[in-house]
Amino acid sequence: MTSLCPHCGSAHTVPQRTGERVGGSIGLVTGLAGGFSGALRGAASAAPAGPYAAILGGLVGGAVGCGLGAKVGCTVDEHILGNTRCQDCGHTHSPPRA
Repeated sequence: MTSLCPHCGSAHTVPQRTGERVGGSIGLVTGLAGGFSGALRGAASAAPAGPYAAILGGLVGGAVGCGLGAKVGCTVDEHILGNTRCQDCGHTHSPPRA
């Protein structure tokens, strides 16, 4: 949905996606930490693939966490923040709710 800038009337507006970026970053960090710590616990059981499991666990945890965080952030953007930025004048505004 394209909204007009209330400041200059331009139709060149883009969504900010602040919640999506922040949620993805938080999800990435927590997913990496969770995946890595879980893999280290598994590596402590003297499994032969210990270091590889830690790396793979961290990567998978980071990817899953980033995806989930971005989804939650996208929902926050749509229902709570809804900020858009005008590319012509730089004004940031929330589009009118339908």
